[in-house]
Order: sequence, then C-alpha cells, then structure tokens
Amino acid sequence: MRLYIAEKPSLARIIAKGLGVEKNEKGFIRCKNDAIVVCAFGHLLKLKDPDFYLPDDIPSKEGTKIWRLQDLPIIPKKWEKEPISGKEEQLNIIKKLLKEAKDVVVCGDADREGQNLVEEIIEYFNCDKPLLRFWSQSTDDISVSRALKDLQDNSKYHPLGVAAESRSRADWLIGINFTRALTCNNPTTGLLSVGRVQTPLLKIIADRDNAIKNFKPHDFYGIDAVFEASNGTYTGKWQIPEDLLNADGYLTDLKKTEEILNGLKDQKGTVTAYEQKLKHQTPPIPFDLNELQKVCGKKFGFTPKKTLEIAQSLYEEHQLTSYPRSSCGYLSENQKSDVEPILKNLTLTFPKFKDALEKTDPNRKSPIWDQKKVEESSHTGIIPTLRAITEEEFNKLSEECRNVYELIAKRYIACFLEDYTYYETVAVTEVKENKFKSIGKHVVNNGFKNFLNDQKDEESEKDNELPSLKKGDEVKLAESKLTKSVTKAPPAFTLVSIVDAMTNCYKYVDDPEEKKLLKEGKGIGTVATRASILEILEKRGYMSVKGKKQEIHITDKGQFLLDAAPDKVKSVSLTAEAEEIMQRIQNNEGSIEVFIKQQESFIREQISEIQKIREANMERCPVCGQEIRRYKSKFNDQFYWRCTNKDCNKAFEDNNGKIGAEIIKKSVQKFTCPECRKEAVLHLESKKKPGNFYFWCTECKATFKDNEGKIGEKMDFSKSSDNFKKVKCPSCGKKTCGCYQNKSGNGQHWYCSECKDSFSDSNGKPGKKFVK
Repeated sequence: MRLYIAEKPSLARIIAKGLGVEKNEKGFIRCKNDAIVVCAFGHLLKLKDPDFYLPDDIPSKEGTKIWRLQDLPIIPKKWEKEPISGKEEQLNIIKKLLKEAKDVVVCGDADREGQNLVEEIIEYFNCDKPLLRFWSQSTDDISVSRALKDLQDNSKYHPLGVAAESRSRADWLIGINFTRALTCNNPTTGLLSVGRVQTPLLKIIADRDNAIKNFKPHDFYGIDAVFEASNGTYTGKWQIPEDLLNADGYLTDLKKTEEILNGLKDQKGTVTAYEQKLKHQTPPIPFDLNELQKVCGKKFGFTPKKTLEIAQSLYEEHQLTSYPRSSCGYLSENQKSDVEPILKNLTLTFPKFKDALEKTDPNRKSPIWDQKKVEESSHTGIIPTLRAITEEEFNKLSEECRNVYELIAKRYIACFLEDYTYYETVAVTEVKENKFKSIGKHVVNNGFKNFLNDQKDEESEKDNELPSLKKGDEVKLAESKLTKSVTKAPPAFTLVSIVDAMTNCYKYVDDPEEKKLLKEGKGIGTVATRASILEILEKRGYMSVKGKKQEIHITDKGQFLLDAAPDKVKSVSLTAEAEEIMQRIQNNEGSIEVFIKQQESFIREQISEIQKIREANMERCPVCGQEIRRYKSKFNDQFYWRCTNKDCNKAFEDNNGKIGAEIIKKSVQKFTCPECRKEAVLHLESKKKPGNFYFWCTECKATFKDNEGKIGEKMDFSKSSDNFKKVKCPSCGKKTCGCYQNKSGNGQHWYCSECKDSFSDSNGKPGKKFVK
C-alpha cells in the first residue's frame, strides 16, 4: 500500500480525487491502485515544553515549575517532541497506516513548513519506509494530476524540512529563555514576551516613532529656470553643488541661494550636454506575496493577514491561483507550456479583457522566466492556474476574492504584452558655472501600461519633450526663481509599509557593513510569517493600530520591553543573519547542528548580559540592603515597594517611582466567630458599597451583618435562609446541591458544593446544567 500524508484535509481530498476515491473511512480515504490518503490538521506535534528539560526539584505552582533566573539558559541536550493536545487520535491513525505502508508520499505544502510538518510525523514514529514527495504549486485538477504522475525522491526536498526545524528550535530557544529572563528581571510588569523576529521588528517601529517625535522641520531651497532656444522653451532644475548641501542633502542657506539667483539675471546659457535614448520598460513580473500585500493594502485597504487569507482561499478552496506564500515573483521554464491555455481560460473569465488578451504573445521573450531564482526560493510567482471558470462562475466568488483574483490575472496577462517604450532626452545647460538639468520624454508605445492603467504612471506617460538641441548651443535664460520647501517627518509605518520594511530592513541600520550584509539578504521574517508576527505584537499590547490608514505605533508596554532587552536581542542584523543561515540550510549548504550551537552560545552570552543589567539597576532595601521591588496595589492604582528578603519583608511608600517612607502596619483586631468559635473574624468595608461594613471569618468563611460595630446575624445567600435545604445533585448524586439567589437579584440557580456544577432552577428543583 502507498500512503499519502497530506498537510490538511482540503489537500487530502484534492489528492484523493486525483487518485480516484474508493471509500471514505474514519481519518483517511481509501483510493484506487492500493493507495490511501491520510491528513494531518496542521502540526500534530510540538517541541516539548521547558519543564520537561528542567530538574524535578524546582518548586512548582499549579502544576508548572516556577520561573527562576538561576535555571537559565534552558538548552535541551536532546530535542524531543510530543503530540499537541486533542490531535492524538489522528496521530494514532497515521501510526497504524505507516506500519502497513510499503512507501510514503510527503504531501505538505510546497514550502519549508509543509515539508517539516509531514516529515516530523514520519520521524516521530521511526518510520524507515522509502519516501517520495508530491510537489505542486497549484491545486487545480491538471496541476495535481501532473504532480501525482511525477513524484520525486523526498531527499531532494528534505533540506526544506531541516530549515523549518532549525527555525522552530531557534524560536524556542530565544523565545523561552529571553521571555523568562526579562520577566524574572521585571516581576512587577507581568509577562515580557521576546521573539527572534518580533522584538527586532518592534525596535524598527519604535525608532520610527522616535524619529517622528523628535523631528524638527526646516526650510530648504533650490532654483528653477526657463530657457529659450531658437526652436522652443524648456525648464531646468539647478544642480546644487555638494559643498552647499548639509549632511541630510539639503541646501538650507537662504542668503547663499539668493546670492546665486541674483547672479543669474540677464545671463545667457550654454548647452553642455544633450543626449537622447530609446528606453524600454518591461511589464512587472507576477506577484510574490509581499508585493500582493502591498498592492491590496493600497488598493483595497486589506491588512497583510487579510490578503494572505484571500490568496490562500483562491489557492486552496477555489484552485484558481498558485501557491500564495511565495517570496519569488519569477516563473520556471517548465511553466512556459501553460501560458497559452491559461490566457485562453482567462478570455472566458474576463470578456472585458478581450482586446488586451488578443494582443498578448505567449512566446514573448520575457525576464519573468528565471529558473535560478525559482530554485533558490523553491516557489514561483502567484499566477492563475489551469482551472477554467466562466464569467458567471467568477461573479459568484466573494467580492474580496474577485478583486484579488483579477489583480493576479491582470498582472499575468500584462507579462505577455509589449514593453512600454519612450525616448528620454537629458540636457545640461550651464549659466555662470551653475548647471541646470532638464529631462524630456516622448512616448513611443504605451504597451502594457494601457492595460494596467496604473494611476501613478499617468503623469509619466504624458509627453514632456525638449526642443531639439545640440552641445554648444547658446540659449537665453528667460526666467529664474527661488523655490522653497519644508522637510517632512518620516511617515508612520502602516500595516502595509511595515511588511516592506521587514523585507528591506537594511534601510533602518546605520552601520555600512551591516547595511551591505542586510541588503544582500531577504530581510527579517518570511513572507509566510510576517502578517502573523504583526498580529502577535498587537495582541500582546506591544504596538497599536490606528485610523483608516492602519498606522502602527509602539505602546508604553512595548517600549518597556525594548528598554529591558539587551541591544543584541533586538538587533535587526542578527535576526537577518539567522534567516540567511536558514536559507543556506534550505539550499543544503549549511548545518542545523552548527546553527543551533551558534544560537545557544548567543543565548548564554545574552542571559549573562541580562543578569548584569539586573544587578546594575537593582534597587536596595533601606533596611537590609537586599533587592527591593516596586508593585502595583491590588486594591487601587497606587504603587508601593517591598523587600524580597523574607526575613525583612519591609514595605515602603512609592514616591514618584522612588522608595519613600516605610509603611507601618496597623494591628488588625480579630473577633471570635459565632460559628467556628475561632478568633478569625475581620471587620471589613464593602467594595461595592463603600460605607457599608460586615464581618467575615477567615477560617470557616461565614459572613455576618454589622450591628453597630458588633457581629450581627449570619448572612445567608441562599434563596431562603429559613427553609434552606440541600437536595440530591443531578451530576454527582450527593445531597450537596443548594438553591441560591442570582447576583443580579432576579431569579435563582442551584449549585453543588461537592462537584461544583451549577444548574438552572426548574420549579424549585435543579434543572438544566450550565456549561462552564
């Protein structure tokens, strides 16, 4: 029997359809030719929790070992995995089928995670059967049928899974160790979550917010000129000498600018350079995910996550587009034969594109075909599949799916239209050693731009011709005027622009060597994870998203995290370097063992740095000299300080973040309880009704009314304190179920003090059980 293990149920059904379904059984599909298709539900396994690797003598709280700085770093000697809760049943089905199989086909998505997701199951059960790989960038019937006929040796794709495993382990090491280190270092602030990518990303956002906050606008100047030649006029822009520019590249000296402007009056100019070239602009290549997210964000206001969800639906549910989580916009050579049938199918879907489709040339030479880039990425650009749908079927898709599919289809059609061609003319005119540059354009053929109709190109597509000139021509300076502009603060990041910042993170570092290294890489995060990382930062309260433009800003909580973390933990460079190493592992040029050892060494070094930061910033108790910490009161918004030395345990007032006067506890009078006869009753003020008092026993938990400062009658919260009875509980069968007044004051309910179940009231008896 041949066993196909798919990443998810939807892919399993598609593969089973391609093989020929015979029978649907529990947890798998039996197919023709002795084949079985079984599916995972995403990851079925996870790396074991830190408690597994920690000594058993560490104190526990609520079944979990407590976090302590002295136990860090946590570094597994041998990495182990365990089933994710609730997925054991499917794992057992796969285990049984693996034993019966002669060979196994890995059918994860065409990426790192898809490879690892299936391989880790096979490795978990120590399966040594021959492995094959089903690899398809699309899930339409034709593409799936091709992939089933062309199963590859899995060893070709195994490095993808190793790269995913290295990412998983590195994320575990950094997330677990640094989150615990910073949280233990700052126990009064709650959880401080650190991530290999999310923390450097947070630093990029914080730096941009600080740049905006500290920005001071200033004026800068230039000179525009109008020249008259024998056969027409043209404009020129003064090329400001470098020695007049400030460090930011602006001319801010108004007096100097006016001096030069005044020297130009009544002068003639000489053309010192004149060149005309025919230029070609090829159509844009198909979308990768990053580019698709940017365009959808600007055009439709979609978040990166929303765009990915729609693209995933078009790929998985509708089989209309190729694999969406691609960082590559190029196509492979073997996709050339699909061009003609895809374009033909698109005439059915988009009759409105008939004119453009008739002008396409499927055999056109194009830069979109780049086998090397495809092999480096393991993915191709996002394009329409071979599945044909009519205009009527297209209109039945959701509006969001229609919009994104049309974008992808238009970009693909444009690849086979003519180039945009134009003549560009550049002239340099010199007036008293001041150079003015003029650029003219004459459009020859709008080509693909007539079809894509990008608004940003509307102005650039218009002719702006210069008169015919030649070097040495003398021209008249007809007009010259001073231009004044004001520098602008950098724009706040948005959910769309931050994805581009993650890709081009080299723009946000100052060190020239780091900038060069990052420019050669692929940024931080991957196209598949960037949207989810942004979502995590927002959910954890480290950044906020505001307004229609979806601007993102760091929060106070996020800034506190950055202030507490060492510089290298929030370094963009180190994260990008790790991504590059994982890419080399994917290309079978690196080792997971070496990479993880590097991560371990880095973590040990930084844990030591965090402990030094703690010691340097530690506040000392004025009484015993041991560490003292600042806490927020549980009862109000005020802060106080308490010594961590249990033998001292002194508390102090908070004086604007500094240690104030010692808090002297007043002795608390305790009264004898009428019920349990113990001296354990406290006189308390009601939180809900300030000014009202009651008595409460800390031993038997009985509550009593306040009778002019003395213990009054016992307060019974049951339906009727006079005839309160316990009845048999419908759940546990014991006579421990009582009827109580609802907190709202309206109606009542039943509650069992033994099994803790609650029930509605049904004519004075326990009714329907409440779901917890």
